[in-house]
Amino acid sequence: MILATRHTDPLREVAVRDAMHPGVLTAAPDASLSDLAAIMVGRGVHAVVIAGSDAAATSGRQPVVSDLDLVRALLAPDAARRAAGAVAGGSAPVIGAGEMLADAAHRMLQCRATHVLVDEGWGGIPVGVLSSLDIAAVLAGSQMGATRAELPLASRPSLAASGLDACRVDDLMSPGIVVRAPETSLSAIAGTFAVHRIHAVLIWGLGPGGGERERAVWRVLTTMDLLRAAVADWAPDRSAEEVGAAEPVTVGVHETMRAAARRMSGFDVTHLVAVSPSGLPAGILSTLDVIAACAGLAR
Repeated sequence: MILATRHTDPLREVAVRDAMHPGVLTAAPDASLSDLAAIMVGRGVHAVVIAGSDAAATSGRQPVVSDLDLVRALLAPDAARRAAGAVAGGSAPVIGAGEMLADAAHRMLQCRATHVLVDEGWGGIPVGVLSSLDIAAVLAGSQMGATRAELPLASRPSLAASGLDACRVDDLMSPGIVVRAPETSLSAIAGTFAVHRIHAVLIWGLGPGGGERERAVWRVLTTMDLLRAAVADWAPDRSAEEVGAAEPVTVGVHETMRAAARRMSGFDVTHLVAVSPSGLPAGILSTLDVIAACAGLAR
């Protein structure tokens, strides 16, 4: 008799406090978009909490500006005059430090948020941040808390929306793409996220079709797709092809960063696949690349 292998579910065994990053990056409500850009690009983070706002004082919930919120704000004609508190997309989801990662993953998926604030019960003051990348690291068996490098804070830039028109996609994209085959296991995908500290990989190759035929697979699999698969029924040997990932949103390498920003905003995505004139993938463009272009920051 052959016994089926039963996999343990790390999301139900690891507490939030053991996987989070302690401390929260904040900005004042009257901080400029330049300040937000410096924090995100300089620290390599995708969300900043707006501390001391009237909304937080009234409701106890912390407003947050995500990278996509900032990209949308930078497209506005009055971007140079806008303040951080005015562009916050909403309040950040909160999870208790003692809750399990499975609970945090459910909260992220429910709120469509890649980050949650962590509360130890000290009067609603967050003590840390948990990201979908942190959870991916746990699924991969990586050392917890080691997915983010400490980067020096960038100097405050001079906001120049003209940078969106002056820069092309190939000026700031990350050349080359992390590609995994459709048959790659989810545990290996999680490891790819953790090792490269990225939130998306391209699934590209030939997958099973009808009968003996194969079909081309062209998908972007994100850390949120991984979480969705993990909370449903964690099967580390399950293949990437079996996960419902989306077709990539593309942008031409010779298009302007403004065109890329509009595509991100319109499709509600944080990464674009940059394609060459021949239509082949040439690199990845992230929201932080767009923010760096507009704010004149190096990446």
